[in-house]
Amino acid sequence: MGARLLADLPALMQESGQRASRLNTATVACVEAAVLTPLVGTIIEATVIELRGERAEVQIAVPPVTATAPVPDDAKPGDLVRLRVVSTDIAKGDVELAL
Repeated sequence: MGARLLADLPALMQESGQRASRLNTATVACVEAAVLTPLVGTIIEATVIELRGERAEVQIAVPPVTATAPVPDDAKPGDLVRLRVVSTDIAKGDVELAL
């Protein structure tokens, strides 16, 4: 019985690591939504990090948040863009940004 449990250990550890990673990602998303909630309706500046089709990963400096947002067609990594915080959902960890 002990040898079987030992053989299952790598798979259990991998599953545990994946769960921890998902929980960490979800927690960060909820905290980022929470810190942006007071800014709903305002314009913020963000730096384009990586283009993803019509959207991009952006880094907001204050408060420090990484998010996905629509960007102008000519945007490239390193560009500063102005975005409006449209809405947030803390429980879901969702943030909606718009040009």
